[in-house]
Amino acid sequence: MDRVVVAGICGSLGIAGVAVRHLSAQGRGRFRGRGPGAAEGSDAEFPTDVTSAANMRHPMALAVVRHRAVDVQATSAGVQRYGTAVETGEAAWKQVIAIDPKDLSPPRPGGDT
Repeated sequence: MDRVVVAGICGSLGIAGVAVRHLSAQGRGRFRGRGPGAAEGSDAEFPTDVTSAANMRHPMALAVVRHRAVDVQATSAGVQRYGTAVETGEAAWKQVIAIDPKDLSPPRPGGDT
């Protein structure tokens, strides 16, 4: 295979994008794509609202339109907080709980989950 398109769907910090770049740096294929503000041929990264299943479908559809196919979907979402569970405030817990794992792997257009 001469190319592998990887779409990274992530929250605001771009953790999936980091994973895509890490795999590329290790020579595990040619990772091509394009995300918001990225140059042509850069890693695909699509920051989105990871608390919404509807919002999770849009980036994958966009990646398919741009690149004809998506071979690998890297989806990563989380809330990074420092400290212990006892020190975590109510607002931070609500943010963590709002990330619904079932929304993190939407069906790929024309493919399986």
